[in-house]
Amino acid sequence: MPDYTITLTAQEKIVIEAFGINIQRWIEKALRHKALRCGDRAITMLTSYNPSKLTLQEKIDILTILYNEGKLDFGSLRND
Repeated sequence: MPDYTITLTAQEKIVIEAFGINIQRWIEKALRHKALRCGDRAITMLTSYNPSKLTLQEKIDILTILYNEGKLDFGSLRND
């Protein structure tokens, strides 16, 4: 898994930690949630499956197939 680096100012860190937030844990949780949402969106866009009715393993299997078929290329599902 790749490592990413973000930089917070001293003030940003102080304010976030003042609310008792563990920055590392918060970032990991936010990115995992975003990955799950993106996976659900890809399944909805590229298949006839309803992600809300699939187990996590079924989603992983479907996304792996889509990736292996080249349907999850970088930026291929972007819509901005």
